[in-house]
Amino acid sequence: MKKSILFIVIGIIIGGLTAYGIVRHVAVQRAEAEIARLVDRTPAIEKIRYGKIQVGLIRSTFSMQNIELRLAGFKEPIHIDRIDLDISEPGHQIPPQAKAEIKGIHLSTRHGLLNPVRADLEAMGYQDIAGLITLAYHYDAAGKRLNLNDVTIRADQMGSVRFDLALTDLDLSRLVKKSSKPDIATLLTTVPMISVAGGRLTYSDDSFLQRLLHRSAEQSGQKPSVYRLKSKEKLNQLLEMEKNERVRQILSTLKDFIDHPKSVTISLNPSKPVSVFQFLLMKKPVDFLELLKVQVTI
Repeated sequence: MKKSILFIVIGIIIGGLTAYGIVRHVAVQRAEAEIARLVDRTPAIEKIRYGKIQVGLIRSTFSMQNIELRLAGFKEPIHIDRIDLDISEPGHQIPPQAKAEIKGIHLSTRHGLLNPVRADLEAMGYQDIAGLITLAYHYDAAGKRLNLNDVTIRADQMGSVRFDLALTDLDLSRLVKKSSKPDIATLLTTVPMISVAGGRLTYSDDSFLQRLLHRSAEQSGQKPSVYRLKSKEKLNQLLEMEKNERVRQILSTLKDFIDHPKSVTISLNPSKPVSVFQFLLMKKPVDFLELLKVQVTI
């Protein structure tokens, strides 16, 4: 009797493991099919190769490893160590929440994508650029509000940009369609109504500005110390001529940043959401700064 129970338990375990393996295999096959469809629908992507794929069965997670991405019109591929996705309620056309991490992006300065700035990058000491991109968002379909959270773009020995942004009056259901691209009429009637409710962007330097300073000084035939001094003098001249207090505060902060290039933060604090349509009506850059109540701090 005991042996029979033992055999039954072993059979259940083996059967469960087999079923789990089959389900995971099917999930991976579906993921591969979705990747193939995405490549077909994206003109900018010519080809993608990847190694291991993992698909979560309990949570809606997905990861790819050892990715080689070839963009249309470029011979050299972009190498990515790993891509991780965590999507809540994947059955929705637009998931309410999602998080993505693209880790270990490797891009050579010889890549055609960097042709316009290759000479400058190599003169600044860069041969290969490695970095990462992370993104998280929360979308309230009923309130038509999108919060982009902890969006980070980082490049080793360059620096990082991290920002948060809140958008309102954003109807993603009109802009995102499963079967087709949004038409021009939809874009023209939807995009101008999108409003900026607030945001914050922080740039943290990791030697890029110092390299850029030396490169700019070299191109102008000056010593870096002289070039830095003249840059500050130009900002002082602008400060003397500028009457708008908000612009003066920004220029003063930028002058301090030249002396201590560590990090600088730009904040958007409008008293009420500002629509894209209002941006289109602006005649002077200072109107943009005042309307969004832009602040720059270090």
